[in-house]
Amino acid sequence: MKEEEEDIKLGWNIGGQQKKKQKGAQKQQEQNQEKLQQEEEKKKEEDKQKQKQQQEGGGKKKNKKGPQKKGDVKTDETIVEQKKEEVIKEEVKKVEEKKEEVVQQVGEKKEEEKKEDVKPKTIPKSYREYLILENEKKEKKKREQEEKALREAEEKKKLEDLQEGADKKDDAGEGQS
Repeated sequence: MKEEEEDIKLGWNIGGQQKKKQKGAQKQQEQNQEKLQQEEEKKKEEDKQKQKQQQEGGGKKKNKKGPQKKGDVKTDETIVEQKKEEVIKEEVKKVEEKKEEVVQQVGEKKEEEKKEDVKPKTIPKSYREYLILENEKKEKKKREQEEKALREAEEKKKLEDLQEGADKKDDAGEGQS
């Protein structure tokens, strides 16, 4: 309270600052309104120009379909409907073409996958049977590898025994002479 009283005594006008802010806000609103009015006027002028162009140019358009019979008068609604039907037909054609492309791509992918995936000649009836067959194949490979390793070890042992026997004979033959 004391500060406000001192400000008032010193000539500081606090209420005046608020008034200035209000005036600034009012000016901003007025500027915004003026801009909106100008934009609306421009739109109206553009619409008027478009209407004039349509009115002037509307009678000058050539009839692409040729002369029509007297009873065959087309209204704007029928023309709009025909255009809509044409647009729909074009879109349907585009969709069908895309479908064909997708079908071709899918077919090509399936063929590539078939080439890449070499499947066993017989397909098991269930996944469980498939797993059992796979495990049997793995076990068979392990057994074959173990048997191969044992055969190699035995062959090495025989060779070593033969070499030792040959060395002993050589030593014995040298000792006798």
